[in-house]
Amino acid sequence: WPEGFGPQPVVPELGFESYRGGPGERRFARGVLENIRASVNAAVASSSLKLDPDVVSRGVFLNSYHVNDADEGEPCTVTTSARIYAPNGSGRFVDLEYEN
Repeated sequence: WPEGFGPQPVVPELGFESYRGGPGERRFARGVLENIRASVNAAVASSSLKLDPDVVSRGVFLNSYHVNDADEGEPCTVTTSARIYAPNGSGRFVDLEYEN
């Protein structure tokens, strides 16, 4: 870690929980992120903002998710947190919370 950056930050453990583990967890996380990016893309495309929806949606990153799985194997609750960074590189962001 470069000294000029100050003390190295502690990166907390990521909050991904769907009871899949390993490669299955990574595939599930990728699918969740793709769905959120598609939703952001559609929202930007349908707005009056003069922004490229593809560029904006690539600035979305998954923070955490939790799946409360029903006994039948169908998820009954999915809670997801994502962060969308400003497309102009300013470092500003908005946190998104989804619950289904």
